[in-house]
Amino acid sequence: MTGSANILHSDIEKARSVRNRRSELKRKIKNGSMTVDEVFSMGSDYLKYFANMKVYEFVCAIPGFGPVSAEKLLAKLKISHCKKLKGLGKRQSVYFFGYFNIKSP
Repeated sequence: MTGSANILHSDIEKARSVRNRRSELKRKIKNGSMTVDEVFSMGSDYLKYFANMKVYEFVCAIPGFGPVSAEKLLAKLKISHCKKLKGLGKRQSVYFFGYFNIKSP
């Protein structure tokens, strides 16, 4: 393998491991073994695994929320379903974290 092929391969492996870990954490949230508050207090793991996740996808992973209820919540909080967690504006963050009664990361 050439140098650039090695870099590409390592980037692909890194992305795969992030997706696998994010999937595992979403399962923990869905089955209740991890709370929303715990997600946002994960520090660097939050930034690595959740910051680039869409808010809609995150809300759908929370017990009691499905696609329809997640869409309704985002509409109520005035958050686009395309928005990522790290891209929430100041007002959106206040509404989002206030709804779940947690402090922002």
